[in-house]
Amino acid sequence: MTIIVRLLALALAVSFSTWAHAQQSRVVPIETTVLSMADALNAATTAISSCEADGHRVVAIVLNPEGNIQIFLRGDGTTSYAIDSARMKAYTLANLGPIRDTTTSSGLAGSILSSGNANPQLSNIPGMLLVGGAVMIIKDGRRAGVLGVAGAPGGDLDEACATAGVNAIQ
Repeated sequence: MTIIVRLLALALAVSFSTWAHAQQSRVVPIETTVLSMADALNAATTAISSCEADGHRVVAIVLNPEGNIQIFLRGDGTTSYAIDSARMKAYTLANLGPIRDTTTSSGLAGSILSSGNANPQLSNIPGMLLVGGAVMIIKDGRRAGVLGVAGAPGGDLDEACATAGVNAIQ
């Protein structure tokens, strides 16, 4: 009986060690924190300014880690479709990024679309949009939210502006 108990204890210790190592090597932390209003505003403003400097009119939205709106800014002359697009990009990353361990919506789209078990039905879930333009905000090693940008002629351009916004508050 003591041999069985010892083997079970050893198996449990190895399992915990493996799980703990996996948690430490994640790109996207599991733990969350609150992003200040000042940081959310700074990130969104910087993202819009970055795109405007390149001649693109965009909107920027910051969602909390659960996918709820914290702040929304609409740049001058943006189109109405960009409002929903920015929110959907950020919402998708907020919800699926931690599962796929990725910090950008383009990385998420690439991960899902290139994996052998890609689920095309993900694109049919209301509120989900698998294209570039959103970046995870990580503060003090914790997920603090997602910045989504839309309106530039391409998700890669939107994502570059979102990256500039996130970098402004790091």
